[in-house]
Amino acid sequence: MKHFKYKLQDQYYTDNNITIIFINENTIVESLIEWAKYCQLYFTDGLINNSPECHTLGILLFWTILHYGQWPQWLNKFHIQYLIDEKIEHEKILKECNPISYKLVRQLKKKKSNFNDLLHSWVNNRDINIDHIKTLNNNEAASYVAKYEVITIRKNALDDFKLGFNKFNIINKLKNYKYHNIVRELYYKITYDIVIDQFDSEYIEQQARSHDKPQYRLFYEEFKELLRSMDEEELKNVMKFATGASIIPALPKIKVYFFNEISC
Repeated sequence: MKHFKYKLQDQYYTDNNITIIFINENTIVESLIEWAKYCQLYFTDGLINNSPECHTLGILLFWTILHYGQWPQWLNKFHIQYLIDEKIEHEKILKECNPISYKLVRQLKKKKSNFNDLLHSWVNNRDINIDHIKTLNNNEAASYVAKYEVITIRKNALDDFKLGFNKFNIINKLKNYKYHNIVRELYYKITYDIVIDQFDSEYIEQQARSHDKPQYRLFYEEFKELLRSMDEEELKNVMKFATGASIIPALPKIKVYFFNEISC
């Protein structure tokens, strides 16, 4: 997996697509897929929406992995699992992204729940055969609802996304690694040494020199000592606060700014 990105790049070079490689080696692709998140048309809470652009978004994801060796940190992992045909824990995804539907799933699992009323309320405005669901037991019905809310309602979007992503048969290559192995290869374990390396220390030194504020270095050293005292979970929270995700490495590195001699 360590050389996966370079193997793909070599494959593009050998296919005489040097111009395309050159165009996409700057930040255009990464900026576009980040824009797709923030414009709130194509993703909601990190989950893809149904839109005509899903195929293009899949292509953008391919280019992002090709050049960054990673996928966007905000993209829910179930997209990658869907791409490589891995088992998806639908209830866990619902808990993270759709608390209302997750609550319904939990209620359906209870044997004393008002099963039929819950189902009738849920199927309202959905093109679903409720008679089929009524033949299921509580756990089966809950699983059906969870899968519907995560996969079924956006299956066309996911399939278009997958089609756009699958350049050079990349999906079959990724299947050999499995999701957790891919993550382990691409992202580091959270430790003090790794986390502190995510901060742009050269930028801090530059500020200290340009503003003639040697105390900036002292502030930063105190900050480093604070990080050194933290456990892994606390370090993850620091990364999540600074970058929006606990996954590292951070790209680009984190810059610390100083205002009125106070670090922010």
